[in-house]
Amino acid sequence: MDLTVIRKIIKSDLTNIRGGKNSMTSLIVITAVFFLGTGFLVSPIAGLYGPFLLGVFVVPALFSNEIKYHSEKLPFILPIRRSDLVNARFLFAAGTYFIVGLVVYVLMLLSEKIKLYTLILGDEDADFLKVISERLGFSPLLFFSMIYCLAFAVGLLSLGMQLRAYFKDPARLKADLDMTSNKNSKKEKIAVVIIFFGILLFILVVTGIIPVTTALAVILQLFANLAHAGKGVFLTVFTLCLGFMSLTFSYTCTRLEYEEKDLG
Repeated sequence: MDLTVIRKIIKSDLTNIRGGKNSMTSLIVITAVFFLGTGFLVSPIAGLYGPFLLGVFVVPALFSNEIKYHSEKLPFILPIRRSDLVNARFLFAAGTYFIVGLVVYVLMLLSEKIKLYTLILGDEDADFLKVISERLGFSPLLFFSMIYCLAFAVGLLSLGMQLRAYFKDPARLKADLDMTSNKNSKKEKIAVVIIFFGILLFILVVTGIIPVTTALAVILQLFANLAHAGKGVFLTVFTLCLGFMSLTFSYTCTRLEYEEKDLG
């Protein structure tokens, strides 16, 4: 692995991101502000949306200009190997995911520390994270860390799949993300409706308007039984290992598939 070449590729990608009109930027900013605001005003658990969304949108956000302007073959006018390009793109995307994921995690811990949502509602019982974590026998910090690691691992799985799809067929990835086509506009509308009702249900549950059902309590208890092994360390390490293994699997498959891909 030639680190000098990889740094040059990443630098080129950064230039490509800043050049042209990146249609994903405004969507990502609005989404981030909304969910971080919900994390401070309703419950830090809203921060769990962060890794899920990052896993889906990091790759389109980083490489949307390249896909849009059909410049995915441009790096090959340079004296680089295919493996260098795969290494650079995986490091770039994964590094961005890790940094942003860590920032979201720290911000949600800050939200739990200042408890702005309890001040707004004027009720200590509004601390949904504290209520549910203590009911399961955990501290709020440990409980949130465990479920955030689970969400982070799922985001890693999604990130690897997106990167593999990008190298396999950028045009297809662009078509799947194109909001202007009739086919995908319907998908986007359905996705927006599902996300809206999911957020609404989340807010109603954490504010106590909708009580936690018995079925949810049973699921949480099963989660607690597994998490209590090793005081949460086992579950945290296990989920993170699964996430990294899924990313490694996608990387290995991408290296093999891209070496054999016809770029003509």
